Amino acid sequence: MKKFVVFAAVVGIFAYYWPTITMNFASYAQYTEQDTREYAFYTPELLKKMPRISDHYQFDYTNVSGRRP
Repeated sequence: MKKFVVFAAVVGIFAYYWPTITMNFASYAQYTEQDTREYAFYTPELLKKMPRISDHYQFDYTNVSGRRP
């Protein structure tokens, strides 16, 4: 029973952090402000604080150095 609980906890933690893991290795991302994880991860603070003239923005992220090993 203890092994099952530990296994379930490890799988749960891995599943929770999987989107963050994949974002670290992404070479390209296209997202909006409503995509909260991507917006918080990829967008620099300067762009987050800039005033908006529209409610609809689309952001693009490109990793210029390619994928990290």
